[in-house]
Amino acid sequence: FVLRWTFKVGGDHGIVFKRNEYPGTYDYGGVTLGGMLWQSSALQSRRLLKKVNGKYWSLYGCYPSRAGYEAGNGGQGMAYSSDGVLWERLSNTIPVISGGSPDMPRWEDRVVYQPYLVEFNETMWNFYNAAGENQYNHTAEESGLANLAAKEFPGINFAKKQSQWSLNPASPIIHSGPPGSDDTAMASDPKVFWDELQKVWVMFYFGLGDGTQGHADIMIAFSKDLIHWEKDEEPLYHAGGHPSGIDAQHAHKISLIYDEHGIGYLYYTAVGPKGRGIALLTSKPKNSPSTLHV
Repeated sequence: FVLRWTFKVGGDHGIVFKRNEYPGTYDYGGVTLGGMLWQSSALQSRRLLKKVNGKYWSLYGCYPSRAGYEAGNGGQGMAYSSDGVLWERLSNTIPVISGGSPDMPRWEDRVVYQPYLVEFNETMWNFYNAAGENQYNHTAEESGLANLAAKEFPGINFAKKQSQWSLNPASPIIHSGPPGSDDTAMASDPKVFWDELQKVWVMFYFGLGDGTQGHADIMIAFSKDLIHWEKDEEPLYHAGGHPSGIDAQHAHKISLIYDEHGIGYLYYTAVGPKGRGIALLTSKPKNSPSTLHV
């Protein structure tokens, strides 16, 4: 069930969530559902949507401009659904996090990108990457965090016309690396899971930098508290590892599930000579103790 996929039309001719139709809105340029509220963040749990107040919820990344790919200063919104297929935005005018601006911390003052949502300890944790200036005074993408008390979810105050989400002062929690490292330019797209066996939080992200020669590689980091992270400096998977060459340029932007046999299926965006597509790594082939397999 995790290897063969078919397209099922849902919503409006396959579009389950549309970009805003009103020019000047924060999500007029485009929307990307990516911060689903799951029933569990455990690494090997099933990815089942959780209902709050009778609805399913998801943070989403968005852009204000239709001038091109990821055009404008980005931002994030909140969407809800009654069936998990067709989604609607919670507000046309109030973003969860506004796009980059001079008023924001310098690490995220240019563009705010895609969110990933974790619920833990009566708190909502919004992991995301943003573009700005890093500690080495270079333009870079780094990963940070915003929080909300779970009792205040979804965190849009319509009376005050403002978001209740607060930027975590510990951000960026994943810094771009020093010269020569694999993530000098980008430490981006964090996806966070609780490893029940090792009792540690695990973050998958992608790195691009001096050490990757312009390619995006899949990276990993670990934490006990969701705030302080220890990066593994060696990529979990290098771009170009697929025998057909479909990920010769980039391997990044993962999605992870496990089957009933405990085998992990790590889907990722592969970019190579044939363009952009979805590729797959498995934690082990069936009946074998090996690690990562293409």
